[in-house]
Amino acid sequence: MNYIFPLLAVAITIGLFVLYAMVRQNLRRSRPTDEVPHWPDSSLR
Repeated sequence: MNYIFPLLAVAITIGLFVLYAMVRQNLRRSRPTDEVPHWPDSSLR
């Protein structure tokens, strides 16, 4: 039963990676124009 622990570790790693990707996409969708339009105003003024 030594093969259960590596499979569990791989499953946890993949789950964390998918969660991280989903959180990044959700943050990108919720704030698409939060950091971009700040520096053109400062450059124009």
